[in-house]
Amino acid sequence: MHSRKGIEVDTAHQHPLILVVDDEWLNRELMEGLLTTVGYRVIQANNGERAIQVVGAHQPDLVLLDVRIPGHSGYEICRQIKQISGIPVVMVTGMEGDEERRMALMAGADDFLSRLMLPEQFLKRIAFWLSRESGGAPT
Repeated sequence: MHSRKGIEVDTAHQHPLILVVDDEWLNRELMEGLLTTVGYRVIQANNGERAIQVVGAHQPDLVLLDVRIPGHSGYEICRQIKQISGIPVVMVTGMEGDEERRMALMAGADDFLSRLMLPEQFLKRIAFWLSRESGGAPT
């Protein structure tokens, strides 16, 4: 435990860290805003190379990954993340076709979520994956 501006902070029990990977600034900001309102910590990456660096350096608890990333497909980034870690990867996209879902699962994604989901549903799915990763009840 350490003190920050007179407030005791228990660093042993930090909130889960989520990596948000999207080339669109607004999408990253919207996801971060939603996730931080319920206490999650967020790191952003705007491309695949940065995402791989963050996974190696910070070992996030969950990766939210856009399907369409310029220069790399989200599917390829997912495969790379899965090769270097066991971190759950959830593909997030505006597309909802069966082919996109199949490709995401073939790339090793643990789930496939639509940006069009209601925020409450989105957060419940995130909590589900974080609870599976920690072996405990949903956060």
